[in-house]
Amino acid sequence: MRFGCCSIMAFPNSEMAAIEAIDELQRIGYDYVELSLRHLTALNKEKFGNVVKILTRSGIKGEVCHNLFPDHLKVTGSEIDFCLIDDYAKSSLERAAKVGAEAVVFGSAISRQVPIGFSKEKATEQLINLLTRISAIARELGISILIEPLNKEECNIINTTSEGIQLLESVSKNNVQLMIDFYHLSKEEGCKLTFPNAEKYIQHIHFARPGGRRFPQRTDEDDRYFSFFNELRIIKYDKRISIEAYTKDFPKDAKKAHDFLHAIFRSNDE
Repeated sequence: MRFGCCSIMAFPNSEMAAIEAIDELQRIGYDYVELSLRHLTALNKEKFGNVVKILTRSGIKGEVCHNLFPDHLKVTGSEIDFCLIDDYAKSSLERAAKVGAEAVVFGSAISRQVPIGFSKEKATEQLINLLTRISAIARELGISILIEPLNKEECNIINTTSEGIQLLESVSKNNVQLMIDFYHLSKEEGCKLTFPNAEKYIQHIHFARPGGRRFPQRTDEDDRYFSFFNELRIIKYDKRISIEAYTKDFPKDAKKAHDFLHAIFRSNDE
């Protein structure tokens, strides 16, 4: 199991795509940083080059990126522009590859939000088309696209694990897989923290403490932790898990979250 941290929620006002987290993550012992791709793509060439240099010096790769699309680039509805989407996907995924990303998370709640009055069935067809197109770009770069089910308060399409599986099976591309976010899963499916028929598709995990979406600190702070992590053990999940949470004290909370993950997983591996 490899442990990482999504940096942009800890440094939301960063002018360098939250690369400020690197030194602390390295000191604590995280295996990788998870960077926001839409923020990386928005950087000018010089600033992006500096991000790559910082990562290279640190020895920590950006093994996963999230936030694939910016809010303004709609991927469902009657006003989408696939030529614009293709151009953006190519440039953004090329940047993902340069920071060492092997996978990119497709959450992008606002971008994929289905407009009021627009057919959900048509929107699903658009997502299938979208993922088919960008998976081809990603494959050439050695990158997988990971569908992220999001809770209904944040997005109105692909809200459950089963809907994520239906979408990826409709796309039917080897590099289009699934990720599970504990925060969204717990809000959408309550205490039913299982993912039947998903074990062969799950390639990544996001984790945060519900109720403010904060860094986890103790195994006993939420009753649902046990069932979630037990499910991961049942399916023998051994890939990556990233903390994706808000904080006012990044060094302190990142350390506690790392200790939390280590206590749950690494003790079983040793």
